[in-house]
Order: sequence, then structure tokens, then C-alpha cells
Amino acid sequence: MPQELNIKQQFYMIIKKFRFEELEEYVLPVLSELSWDIIKSKLVKNHESLTTAHAVPIIQDEINKANLSSALLKEYLHTLEVVEISIHYRKKYWFAYELKGGQEPINLKSREIENNIKESFDKYNMDMDVKALKNDNLIFLSIKEKLKKKQRKTITPTYFALTRHYNFFFCSKEKCMKNILAAVIDGLNYKSCKKLKLTGRDVPSLVKMLLNKKNAALQGDVVKDPLPYRYAAPVKTPFGLDFTQNKNREQYAEKCFGENPPVFESLKVKCLNQKWKHEKAAQKLPNASISTKIEFRSINIPNFLKTLVTKGILTTPLPVYAANVLNIGRNDMELTNA
Repeated sequence: MPQELNIKQQFYMIIKKFRFEELEEYVLPVLSELSWDIIKSKLVKNHESLTTAHAVPIIQDEINKANLSSALLKEYLHTLEVVEISIHYRKKYWFAYELKGGQEPINLKSREIENNIKESFDKYNMDMDVKALKNDNLIFLSIKEKLKKKQRKTITPTYFALTRHYNFFFCSKEKCMKNILAAVIDGLNYKSCKKLKLTGRDVPSLVKMLLNKKNAALQGDVVKDPLPYRYAAPVKTPFGLDFTQNKNREQYAEKCFGENPPVFESLKVKCLNQKWKHEKAAQKLPNASISTKIEFRSINIPNFLKTLVTKGILTTPLPVYAANVLNIGRNDMELTNA
């Protein structure tokens, strides 16, 4: 009984993560025992606003009337978990991995991936729940340990996002358990994986950055020289001549980063054990070295860098790391000879 109460609490908590307009489209198709017309009619009858908070008590009553088994509630819970992450994936940070040792890129359907990974867990003697769902041209996986009898703890799933036809995937945990990673890799018909220094919330943008790197590598041009910056003549304004170069820098930034660049939220740059470049400092401290670390944080790093360039805070021409950040497939980098 305590375990069933715990499952119900998790079940209603996951429903609360959906907006009201998402309940009909995403939640009701999973819960065949519920009727959307009944839920709306009761909300109107009770003179309550159309919100998830007001809908959940009605859903609770309908679920209690249906007298669902604990096993079916678990099934519904796990399905709703993967449905929720598939539409709200931008609420999480994702960590990129590259698959190694496979014959060809991922070319499996979501059901095939789910079954393959279940079989992999069976080989490793791990009792795990696995759910896969396709949404927004991505395949999302939810993996978690099955609850044992009388076990009351809440088990948080590990989520994965996969892209068909490419040999990389994304995990919702910075440090994923090795046995879970091994089962996923085996289920995708690969031998191993390598963690990449690429993180962010917007999975399609991360995919685009990795594809940019792949295309640049094929052209033999992964790290490019920054675009040259040319000073413009002063601009005439109603108040006189504008010498600030703001408009010129803005146009330069647009050329460097383009329109609608991939979105990511952090950029880490470090430069370790570098010698002094300043002549006098190098003479006084010939054996000294400097290590520098900088981290940019924003909801949109490329747009943030554009602003820094326009305001004259970031140098022009761009530093090499900024000029290549969209093409090297990483947002955590170490510079040499900086």
C-alpha cells in the first residue's frame, strides 16, 4: 500500500508538469480511462478556471473510480515521463556523446531501439524500465530501475535524446552510470562512446553544431581564421558625425555568427600554463606561467557574443575561439599559444 501511494504521488506530480492545453493532446491519449469532455464539463460546473492545477483533482477522482492496478499506474507513470521530457526537453541540460565502433549511423525506429536496449539490460542482468518516444525529429528514451516490492523511494529516470542517421546522442545526466551507458550503446549496435565537451538545453541546436563540425572536417577547415575587420567611415546622424563604429561592429557580428545560429547557454574557455608575452614581465618572471579561465553564461551565447562585439567589449577581429565556436562541436575549450 505505501508503494502504491508513492506511485500515485509521482503520477500526479508528472501530470502537473503539463500545461492545461497539453493535457488533451499528450496526457489523455495515455490515460484511456479518462474523458476530456468530462474533465472540462466538471471544471465549468465548478466555475473553475481552465488550468492544470484545477484539472488534477478531477483526474484523481476519475483514476480512483477506475481502480487501476499498481502495475498499470507504473506503466502510465513511465509513459508520461518520457512524453513530458519529449516536449519539455529544453528544461534540462543535455550532455553530448559520440558513438564509436558501429557499422552505420543510428537507423532504428523508436520501438526497435526500446526493444534492443531492454534486451541489452537483460544481458547485463539489470531489471530496468525502458520507454522510447519520437518527437520533434528526435527519439527520447527514459530509463530507470524497476521498483521492487515494498520499495518506497522515488527513482528519477535517466533520459536520452537520439538522432536518427547520426552517430551521437545526448544524456540528461552529467555523470551517467556506466552500466546504463553500456546497455544503451549495445542496444544501438555500437561498441563504445566518447563524451564530448558540448552541453546545452536546445538539442536540435547541439545537433546542428556537431553537423557543422562534421562538414568543416570534410572540407579540412575546422579551425578558421577570424573574418577581417575593416573600420568604416564616420556615420552622419541628425546630431553630427558618429565615430563609435557601433553599426559597423553590428554588421561584422552578423557576418561572423549569421542569422539564427545554434543556441547554447554557456561557453567555457581556458588557457593553461602560458608564458608571459609582455617583454618586461617575461624578463622579470622567466619561469612563471599563467592559467586563465573565462566562462560566458547567457540564454543565447551567440546573440550574447554579438552584443559584446557591437558594444566594443569583445575585440575585433574576433578571438579565434569566438570565431569558431559554431563549427568545432564544443562549448568547453582549451586554448594553446593564446
